[in-house]
Amino acid sequence: MVFDNYQLRSISLEDIDDYFLFIENNRPRIAIYFPKTNDATKDLLSTEKHIQDRIILAEKREFLTYVIYDSTAKLIIGAIFLMRIDWTIPKGELGFFLDARCEKKGIMSKSLSLFCEMCFKDLGFNRIFMRIAEANLSSRHVAEKNNFLFEGLIKNDFKTGNGELIDLMYFAKTKLK
Repeated sequence: MVFDNYQLRSISLEDIDDYFLFIENNRPRIAIYFPKTNDATKDLLSTEKHIQDRIILAEKREFLTYVIYDSTAKLIIGAIFLMRIDWTIPKGELGFFLDARCEKKGIMSKSLSLFCEMCFKDLGFNRIFMRIAEANLSSRHVAEKNNFLFEGLIKNDFKTGNGELIDLMYFAKTKLK
């Protein structure tokens, strides 16, 4: 999927160096909300294994990892995940992060819009949801801009990378019938 000078595509083994650099440049933020990704990408070798594992999970249709690639800068600047997939509904949870230098430019909002369209039209999903920390105003804004509806606050629902137990806001979007 292409828009402006950005490309949204499945992660591949050719992304090892770029993905590691993207994580490394944003590690303090990623470590808090994506501790598993942070732990799995400590160096190039572990990043390669992480990407290999994600490709296998995608082939099994259990976990999808997409990257946002800036064609002008020739860098990965973001990632979108579809996890906790339940094909009996079908539904899944979205997670996403963007390079701090690229925030507030509409890149993630547009990427998420395209990704959701693919989930509903191509994959046949009926429901997509997000769990967002109350303090994460940028992600909340992206969810609202993409017409996700706030469904509720779940107390003590996530342990951050630094061990803090936090409340999460649930947002969801359903397929139009």
